[in-house]
Order: sequence, then C-alpha cells, then structure tokens
Amino acid sequence: KDVMESQIGIAFDDALNHPVFHDHKTPKLYGFRAYISEPILLTDGSYFGNLFALDAEPRPITSEKNRAIFTACAGILGKLLQDQLISQQLSNEIQSFKETGNAREVFLAVVAHDLRNPLQAITMGAKMLARGDEPKAAKLGERMATSARRTSKLIDDLVDYAKGRAGNEISIATEPTESLSAALQTVIDEFVEAHPRHDFIA
Repeated sequence: KDVMESQIGIAFDDALNHPVFHDHKTPKLYGFRAYISEPILLTDGSYFGNLFALDAEPRPITSEKNRAIFTACAGILGKLLQDQLISQQLSNEIQSFKETGNAREVFLAVVAHDLRNPLQAITMGAKMLARGDEPKAAKLGERMATSARRTSKLIDDLVDYAKGRAGNEISIATEPTESLSAALQTVIDEFVEAHPRHDFIA
C-alpha cells in the first residue's frame, strides 16, 4: 500500500534496525526482516502492483545494483502487462466484431427470406398479366416480372455483402456480355413506367 500510494520503491536490509520500519506493522505481521519492492507501472502511468522479495532473516539487498535490477525488471513487467492488456482488448474487439457480423448476416438472411415471399407472389402475378390478352396488361406484366428479377438479384447482392462483412467467402459467377444497353434500357423503362409525365433521355 505504501508503494502504491507513493509509487516509490522501498528496500531495507533489516527491519529491526531500520529507523522507519522497525515499528512498521507489516514486517511484524508477516515476520520478515529484509524486504525490497518496486512499483509495476503500466506504460500509461497507471499502477498495477509490486515486484518484491522478502526474507525472514536480514539480507544485504539494498545495494545500488539490486535496486537497479528490481527497477529494470518492474519496468519490463509493466510493458509486458500493458502489451497483454492491449492484446486482450483487441481480441475482445475482434470477437465483438465477429459476433456483430454474424448477427448482421442472420438478420439479413431473415429479411431476404421475408422479402422473397411477397416477391414471388408479385412475380407470379406479373406472369399471369404477361400471358393475358390485353396488350397493355401484358406489357405491364413483363415490366413487373423484369423488376421482380432485378429485386431478387439485389437481395442476393445484399446477402453477399453481409457475408463479406462477416469475413465469409462470396461466390461470384461471371459471364461475358457484348452490351449493357439492354440492362440499362430495363432500368430506364422502369423509371418511365413510374413517372409517365416526365421525359427521359437515354
């Protein structure tokens, strides 16, 4: 406690012959006479504990060499302990990140599943319209089916993104294409259908 409060080392060869510690309660309580102690300080200056040695018999331990060795060892211990605490903190953060990533992946999987059910109903309705005899309804059904397919692809991309954020592999299927005009035209058609009073220039 004395070292913790002062953050200054203590050493004496024989408590009984020491002017300060001959009546100190600690040597009397634990029955030691020789004692050396240095505070272990972390690199941020906070107190961790003591590095100490004691003996029931008097010992010549207060030499400058012994004090220097204890001070150096306490400094090394403080750095090692600080590194260990930082490592543990990083490990906890990584574990928390993994748990958050897994929870996000599960959440998005549930959302994707819930979105696919109504999307499937929309797709079926769009196909029924597309097979009808009314030209406008058939055209609208084709547009709805195309939009449903694109929405399904967006859901797949969202799930893949969540997997990537969680550190999992993402499967990629590539295929050659000669032009993007068809895909872009589909997007334009959707905007035209949603905003019939506006002009769109491609």
